[in-house]
This record gives sequence, C-alpha cells and structure tokens, in this order.
Amino acid sequence: GGVRRGYLGVGAYPVALPSALATALGQDSGALIASIEDGGPAGQAGVIVGDILVRLGGQPIGGPLDLRTALLDRGGQALDAEIIRAGVRAVAPGLRVGFLGGHLREAGLSVSGGGARRD
Repeated sequence: GGVRRGYLGVGAYPVALPSALATALGQDSGALIASIEDGGPAGQAGVIVGDILVRLGGQPIGGPLDLRTALLDRGGQALDAEIIRAGVRAVAPGLRVGFLGGHLREAGLSVSGGGARRD
C-alpha cells in the first residue's frame, strides 16, 4: 500500500490576490499557474498558464504548499477547481487528479527559491 500522492501536472508560485478578490474569497493569496505539463490532468481540465488556483475540492489554496497538501491521497478523484482567470472567478468542474509516480514523471521538487513547486 502506502499513500499515492495526487498530481495535477502544474508548476505554481504563490501570488497575492487583488484586494476585492481577497475580500470576496476570504483569503489573501492563491497559486499562480506558471506551467502546465502536456497531457496532465490540469491541462486536460482546461486550466491554463496565468490562472490562479484558489480552491481545490473545497479546500482554500493559498500557494504551492496548500496545493501539495490538497493533493495528498486524492489521486483518481474528480475535484472542482476554483480559479481566477483574467480577474474573473470560474470553476473547472470535475478535474480528475492523477497519481504522482508510476508512468508520470516525478515532479515534486522545488523549482525556485522554495516558493515554486510542480504538483
């Protein structure tokens, strides 16, 4: 057995939200999507570079660490992802979380100053 971590195939950085959005969401930051792996779960769900992920499966996402935590033990599940795109809130429904490892390349390493992570 063991826990198989969930995987979206994105690189993300923490980003501060504009004050109006921060007030509406009740959180100050999100995870800015900086890269998307071709054929990965996020790309298949329509998430694009520049989106800001603020909730996944109902959990607030304030940055890459929150994203990693939200994906723990969620592989194979379909989760709604709330994003900010061009300043507008939107939902990517039923984003199917993949599994980290196996045929997917290992992608749990920091890519910049401890703030950016690929999950």
